[in-house]
Amino acid sequence: MSDTTLPIDRHELELPATAPFVRITAGVGSASQKTWNIRRPVTLIGSTRPAHIVLHDRDVSNAHCVIVNT
Repeated sequence: MSDTTLPIDRHELELPATAPFVRITAGVGSASQKTWNIRRPVTLIGSTRPAHIVLHDRDVSNAHCVIVNT
C-alpha cells in the first residue's frame, strides 16, 4: 500500500442513489473558512496525507475522524 492510499480505497464501495451529500465546514471567519461537499462512502479527516480532507491545525491528529455515509 502506498502512502497516499487508504485501506478503504482498495475496496469498491458504492453509495445508493439516495445517499446524501455531506457538507463539512472548517475554520473561523469568512477568510479562513473552507467548505467541502462530499459524497463518498468513507471520508478520513486528519492533519496529514493520506487523509481525504487535511486540516493544518496542531489540535487535529493525523487520523482525526472518519465520516461514514450510510
